[in-house]
This record gives sequence, structure tokens and C-alpha cells, in this order.
Amino acid sequence: MKRLTLAVLNLFYSVCLGSVLAVPRSAGIGFVRWTGEVFFGRLIAPRYNRLIDFYGHLYGLALGAGLDELQRTLTQPIRTIVDCGTGTGFVSQVLAARFPNARIISVDAVVAMLNQAHCRFEALGVTPRLICADASHLPLRSACADLVVAQNTTPFLEEFARVCVPGGAVLFIDSAATLITPVAVRAFRKTRMFDEIVGRTVVSGFYAVAKRRT
Repeated sequence: MKRLTLAVLNLFYSVCLGSVLAVPRSAGIGFVRWTGEVFFGRLIAPRYNRLIDFYGHLYGLALGAGLDELQRTLTQPIRTIVDCGTGTGFVSQVLAARFPNARIISVDAVVAMLNQAHCRFEALGVTPRLICADASHLPLRSACADLVVAQNTTPFLEEFARVCVPGGAVLFIDSAATLITPVAVRAFRKTRMFDEIVGRTVVSGFYAVAKRRT
């Protein structure tokens, strides 16, 4: 039953995310944004940690593989990281362990998610800065981050590129979609804001690492 559920979720997330990556402007359509707000903000947010538990070790595989790829290819130091769509703080927790000396800014538009992230960070003794904001208009200056990470969130790739320093990187991950890795890579290329784009499918998800054009 679990395998069937994972397969159905894979198809669902692949279709939804693939559509937005293929037609980036669709992310700004009112109905699409409202649907995302209702689905994730009202229905999923209070239960998101249960969803993470359901995926178990699969949930973090694509993120871990993407960070491995990033650390193999990125040569400049990582001092500031922006975690877009931080949710319950899972990604920021991993980033804090990987980059203990980096400043982490965790952004999410859903207050219920940020409250859970705050509890997670307090329990672990990590101190990312929490910001309630829409990832399509990040309240951050341009070229302020060496690394921008976005997992399981709307791919506002041009906005991610805006806050990323030249020569820095954007890491985009979905932990539950395996069918759209080439679509994600093409979406990065279409922005003409990145070099050295690498995409990989990883068991239940995928990652795409893109170096910000200098």
C-alpha cells in the first residue's frame, strides 16, 4: 500500500511541478497561487511532519545528493544561505549541519510552517533567521547569498537567481517527483542566468544544481 501511495504522489507532484517548470509564468496566476496556499497552507501545513515521517529516509535523499554535488563543484566559500520554502525547517536543519559556519535565512509564506520550524530549531539549538515572506518576492537584497536552496516549493528561478551572488549556486529539489528532471534543467537554462546546470533523479525525487552566471 505504501509503495502504491508513493507512486501516486510521485505522479501527482511530477505533473504539478512539471507544469510550473514548463510554463514559469503559471506560478504567478491567481488561481494557481490560491490553490497552493489552500493545499499547503491550510491542509498540509499542520500535518507536514507526518508526511516527512511517511517518506522516512527517502525524504532527504535528493537533498543530500544535491548537496554532495554542490560541494564537489562549487569552489567559493558558502557564508550565507537562503532556504526558500523552509516549511517545518527540515532543510535548514540539514544545512546547519553541513555548513556550521554559514548564516542561514529560512523563508516561508505559511505561518503554521514557520511555527513548526521555530520549535524544531529551538529543540536542536540551531539559529537560522526566520522570515515570513513569499518566495516570488524575497525581502532580500540582490546578490546577498552564496547558496539558495529550495525544496518542495514553487520554482521562482529568476528570483532565486536575483539573490544569489555571481558564481554562487541555486539548488532546487523535490523529494517526491522523479519524472521531470529534464524539465527542471531546461527551466534553469531558459532563464539564461545560470551556467553548469546539473540535474539528477534520486530514488523518489530529483535535484538540480545551477551555478549563477558571473
